[in-house]
Amino acid sequence: TMKKKLLTALALVLAFLMMGSAFATIITLIVSAEDKTFNTTTPSHLYDFSTDALYTTFANTSNLEVSLGDGFTTFKATGDDPYTWISGPTCTVPEATYVAIRYRTTAKRSGELFCTRSDNDNIVANNHQWKWNASGEWETIVVSIKPWQNAKAGATFIIFRIDPLQANVRAGESIDIQYFAFFSNEADAKG
Repeated sequence: TMKKKLLTALALVLAFLMMGSAFATIITLIVSAEDKTFNTTTPSHLYDFSTDALYTTFANTSNLEVSLGDGFTTFKATGDDPYTWISGPTCTVPEATYVAIRYRTTAKRSGELFCTRSDNDNIVANNHQWKWNASGEWETIVVSIKPWQNAKAGATFIIFRIDPLQANVRAGESIDIQYFAFFSNEADAKG
């Protein structure tokens, strides 16, 4: 599928050059959304883990191996409290009230998301936790991150810390993630 990825990349570059960045953003979402169904609503921001494009933005990765699968990224714990940092989404805080996460795991663990914002850099105060369903099947969970909505008008995200597995994690436990898609309301997130 390397040929498909190269053709997709070429199409995106041409679309950007011909129609401008707004059109290219839409095309990026459509082309990379093979297993993503968002009905007619486009997410405010999309972390697409189906390619390795985000890998260069990972920082301060701890107790975690990250590898590309076929349309997903595997996050494999090498010790307790595995996490990675990633640049914040390009949206304001109110545009990211809910996050839809497409995943599969057999680990009976939680996930956790921390952030720093332009109006509040206290990462510990800005966190949300949820439980994964450990069915081993692909599922989508919608997480409310409404408490972040105490942000000042126009506040933006700076960086996220993603803890894909949390709470006494054993080395070797893993989770596959296709995407984190941010929405301004629950109905759109549930698609």
